[in-house]
Amino acid sequence: MRITCVWEHNGNDTIMYSNNYIGAFTRGKTKEIALAKMQQNSKMKDLEFDLLFPTKEKVNGRI
Repeated sequence: MRITCVWEHNGNDTIMYSNNYIGAFTRGKTKEIALAKMQQNSKMKDLEFDLLFPTKEKVNGRI
């Protein structure tokens, strides 16, 4: 799965949210920090989904 993000910023504050992965968003001082957090967030959500709905297929999040 390819995750696409919308990046909003105002001065030094950044928020990044996904437009195709419900509930995935992050904040950070820079775009790079927010992007790194987004990668961690999507991996954790994939793990949570696997625990709730075990499947043989794995979804790899990419930004």
